[in-house]
Amino acid sequence: MAEVWPEVQALVEGRPLVVRDASFDITVLHSSLAVAGATTPDLMFVCTLALAQRAWQGRLSWRLDDLAAGCKLASFQYDEAGADAAMAAWQKQMIDKPRRSSVRSSPSLWRWA
Repeated sequence: MAEVWPEVQALVEGRPLVVRDASFDITVLHSSLAVAGATTPDLMFVCTLALAQRAWQGRLSWRLDDLAAGCKLASFQYDEAGADAAMAAWQKQMIDKPRRSSVRSSPSLWRWA
């Protein structure tokens, strides 16, 4: 982490992040940086899991593969990093479309870590 963090930090610092499971992802990031002796920056993020839970209430699952199947996205490959990221981005776009959902990733849903 100590070797790659400066490059990653340059890419993400000052930009809002879209993360899938913020309670897990941000905790792992903070812990990894602490172990590496790196400083944790201020990060602004939105959690697509929380957005999905608000947008699609009543679902039995908000797993990415279940959401993809429910949205008829047959080409989704669960637990493949690129596909997971693309699905999270697609999900945020669908939630933000006016006719798709009453839930928006409004400023009140963005968090700082």
